[in-house]
Amino acid sequence: MRVLIFAYACNPDEGSEPGAGAAIVKAVSRAFPGAALTVLTRTLGSRTAAELASELGANVEVIEVRTRPIRSTYGRYLFWLIAATRRARIMRSQTRYDVIHQATYASDWFVTPFHLMRKLPHERWVWGPAGGASYATSAVTRLVTQTSAVREVVRTVATRPFRAVTQRTAAKSVDAVIAMNEGSARGFRSAGFRRVEVFANTVIDYSLLPERAASTRGRLVYAGRGVNWKGLPFLISLLGGRPDLHLVIAGPETDTPYYRKLAQRSGASVEFVGALTRSETMELLAGAQALIFLSLHDSAGWTAAEAAGIGTPVVCLDLGGVSAMAGDAGIVVASAPAKTLAERVLVAIESSARHSPSPSRAWSLERLSARLAPVYSDGGRQ
Repeated sequence: MRVLIFAYACNPDEGSEPGAGAAIVKAVSRAFPGAALTVLTRTLGSRTAAELASELGANVEVIEVRTRPIRSTYGRYLFWLIAATRRARIMRSQTRYDVIHQATYASDWFVTPFHLMRKLPHERWVWGPAGGASYATSAVTRLVTQTSAVREVVRTVATRPFRAVTQRTAAKSVDAVIAMNEGSARGFRSAGFRRVEVFANTVIDYSLLPERAASTRGRLVYAGRGVNWKGLPFLISLLGGRPDLHLVIAGPETDTPYYRKLAQRSGASVEFVGALTRSETMELLAGAQALIFLSLHDSAGWTAAEAAGIGTPVVCLDLGGVSAMAGDAGIVVASAPAKTLAERVLVAIESSARHSPSPSRAWSLERLSARLAPVYSDGGRQ
């Protein structure tokens, strides 16, 4: 069997999206050791294509497709996608591929290679895991982001119709689609896909996780980017007047004048540690009463899965896929009604001090490999 995988983000040493791309390739390599896997990905950084391929699997070939330094993330991705699809057309004219898989970006609304290629009779097309179909009310959005809901309204207006068109178009040719969570799965089913599976692209190396600290009470952690839709402005404001709770904030774009001024105004006990290495982040989670991750629309928050793997409770909203990542470690807060959300989150934080979940082992490479295997082998045909 020959497999062609589109993985714009594919690097085991980077964040969750590149890590997901690498995890998918590793899982397919493990499930089909006799198959020949070719991966199209973006600029490799310090690695050579051969070095990355050796990390991903003995039966993996990596081909670099460069993008342009465009400011917009989706602009860079679109340019890469067009270039990668052009390269794939040439490759498919020379080599017979049995499965073609769109792995990353894991967006369920943006253009995919399947919109830019004509399907050949022998090919099986797989899309995912993909997600993103999560929308909060404007009142909840204003509260969680501490700004107007204009940006989220624009997101909704822009992505909902685009999602409908791209999904209905792809449903005509894609054999199997994998949704990150049930919210995305509902959208895929309504678009008419022949087979919809539901599982995330998360893979955690549990051997690298530390043991949870014996004493963690009162020490809360936020670990993630500093974008406001992940709930950090709301969390900082919420903890004002609670000297018994100390919040440690880690991640890129978090140690900024805006967040420092917000912490000062609120009176919250906050410590900014900036961007950390993965091992440093894991140690931080191990010493926490809880990870607080009040994101509005994360499809699959890897940090929640890592916290659960340590046995640290995760306080999250009932939006997106964070609660699924947290599993039994999750303390899920209803996002509506907005007027009492602060009280519900504080209650959840208090309950996290009494919650001692067993360390999760739900997101292993073996799990992902076992879930992908049947999707590949039957091409999603029922």
